[in-house]
Amino acid sequence: MNNDPLTQLELAELIGVAPQTLNDWKRKGLPYTKDSGAGRRKVCMFEPAAVLEWCANNNRAEAAWRIKEAHFPNVSDEPLSVEEGADLDPLQQADYMLAQAFARYVGCESDLPGLQIQAQEAWEKAIDTRRKLRNDHAKSEQALGAVMPVGEHKRLMVEAHSAVAQALKRLPRYLTTKLKNKTPQQFMDIITKAVRDCMKSLSDGEPGGDGE
Repeated sequence: MNNDPLTQLELAELIGVAPQTLNDWKRKGLPYTKDSGAGRRKVCMFEPAAVLEWCANNNRAEAAWRIKEAHFPNVSDEPLSVEEGADLDPLQQADYMLAQAFARYVGCESDLPGLQIQAQEAWEKAIDTRRKLRNDHAKSEQALGAVMPVGEHKRLMVEAHSAVAQALKRLPRYLTTKLKNKTPQQFMDIITKAVRDCMKSLSDGEPGGDGE
């Protein structure tokens, strides 16, 4: 199973249409994303499972079947085993279920209305499940992107603590030179300023404690 994105040229070659045809399909709703190509140029990328779903729902069964055969060739009518499911994340399992439901739906040649309805319901359920998982995944990615990476947070904390440690080490020498012949009030002012400088270094990462 392989759901790696395809370029427009790759997809066109796979399903046997001209790249210009895909432009028309995109205007009609074919899902795609834009990713960085060579230099600053953005290129259209197509996720096979999403294209399979769109083609199957828009009377392009042959194109959908070619995608299924190329990217989900080992999908069977049997449910995923525990071992098989363990090798797939939830999104990959949803892609598998979509391809499986499509194969059942297209291959359902029985004249029994009940079996056709079951195949249709399984297809619709697979689509709904996949869309919900994709939406939840997109929201999670967006939320993670809004938070500072853990590694960056740790680096900044280490730098800040190092700055405070340096300031505290310099504090005795600094006070020794500053507190000679001072009044009690001046003594308090100098101590207060030295402590504030140390605290400030925690927020800006710059060593304090040896100001004026």
